[in-house]
Amino acid sequence: MVPHLAPTLDEVVLLGDPAVLGPVAHGHANVRIVPFSARVHTLAEQWRFPLALARETDLLHVPHYNIPLGWRGPLVATINDLAHLSDVFPTGPVARAYARFFIRRVLRRADAVLTLSAFSQGEIARTFGVPAEDIIVGGCGVDTARFTPDADPADAAVVRTWLPDGAPYVLVVGSVRPHKNVNTALRAFGRLKERFGVPHKLLVVGEREGFLTGTSLVALPPALQQEVRFTGFAADALLPALFRRAAAFVQPSLYEGFGLPPLEAMACGTPVVCSDRASLPEVVGDAALLVPALDADAMADALHAVLTDAARRAALVRRGHARVRHWSWAAVAACYRRTYEVALARRRA
Repeated sequence: MVPHLAPTLDEVVLLGDPAVLGPVAHGHANVRIVPFSARVHTLAEQWRFPLALARETDLLHVPHYNIPLGWRGPLVATINDLAHLSDVFPTGPVARAYARFFIRRVLRRADAVLTLSAFSQGEIARTFGVPAEDIIVGGCGVDTARFTPDADPADAAVVRTWLPDGAPYVLVVGSVRPHKNVNTALRAFGRLKERFGVPHKLLVVGEREGFLTGTSLVALPPALQQEVRFTGFAADALLPALFRRAAAFVQPSLYEGFGLPPLEAMACGTPVVCSDRASLPEVVGDAALLVPALDADAMADALHAVLTDAARRAALVRRGHARVRHWSWAAVAACYRRTYEVALARRRA
């Protein structure tokens, strides 16, 4: 968003890790970075927040609900979604109470509130009893400079890291946290192999262990264990190659506030099979095959159709490219700029 916003603003100050934010600021003389390393959702991020610096700005935008409680100036905050309050997200009572406290604070305190989807807008309105029209849907964008169908000579080498035999594969991108619903994708792939005997492997890209996964992966039959590869965490730079070389992409999530991977797959010319839960139907439109999130048989059938029906596959790829054009960071930045103007006008009123 920042590269699209920066040309329209006098100055942009980013708080965070310079190593992460450096590429964002690169080439924009009016963007500067102030190091800020406090862990998210801790007391440290409150007492270490540089209020003196923020007071020099016209507007503070916090892209999460963890707003600095000491800030009294014009404020825009983004409530991405209510995942932390969802039944499928592994959070305890303390984390839920923290989220509720801060979200209520945002809804009372912010001059404008943004979210990522109409789904999240509705959830926030119902859960906290606020008018839906008070929450602005900003959406997300696809980086079509990176996610492109144009093959790169290095793509094959990236994939061979995990599939040295060059086998065709179905791709899942996401951690194994419960809301990502990887288990249903594993069951669906097993049925795809058993019923249709396709030659494909399943490549699961994302953290398999770690932060509050709360998930025990289904036990794979011995015959299937060699057909599934878990990459663990993979750097962002590798994702375009993994998307481009995939025969199909599956997004099985139970909960997403937006869900960029299906759009990134579409941008790379890869057909998508997608869960029908949360924001995902809104995001993918008619450019993916939607299936009930917990129905492994339906997911297997959809994958088989994508892998074997050339006409359906071509139609999905074509509609996918059109759908990607619907979501752009330039459009998101324009929405955010309008939101900033609304927030400042409300403060002046």
